[in-house]
Amino acid sequence: MVTNYNDIAAAVLKLAAQLDARMKPDGQDDHAARKAAWVMVIEGRVWPTEAEAAVIAHYRNPRAFPIMPGDVIAYCEAQPVWSSIDHARDWIMHSAVQMPYSGAIEAYSGVQEPIIEIPPQIARENHKAYLTEQLTNWAQPRLDELATAIVTKRFQPWWSK
Repeated sequence: MVTNYNDIAAAVLKLAAQLDARMKPDGQDDHAARKAAWVMVIEGRVWPTEAEAAVIAHYRNPRAFPIMPGDVIAYCEAQPVWSSIDHARDWIMHSAVQMPYSGAIEAYSGVQEPIIEIPPQIARENHKAYLTEQLTNWAQPRLDELATAIVTKRFQPWWSK
């Protein structure tokens, strides 16, 4: 599943405009330009559920200023991996598989990771790259299952308690 940041920016700006008259665009051209600028800032940093929740959380403050992309990013980054399926998928493919020695996918999802044998012809300095590639190849077809398991388990690492 590919995250559509254009749709996320549009949803965030629409919700913000419904809550804050200062966020209403001056016209369609203004809206399109603002949305494009937001996409440039939020791309790769937010997920749909968390982005809309960020707007709601922001405007619960009685002295809220017009929301900015950085406010949405900060809120999203503060959410746990299991805050949404999209967040969990993104975390698996961009973080967890990059740490093949950690057992992070198993800890967060409860799904046993494969034991990956490193062929003797792989040089020591290439072990991590090899393991990362193999773990990615294992995780990709199971992405929905792993993400659902992460959201269901709601794992709390000891350092976050």
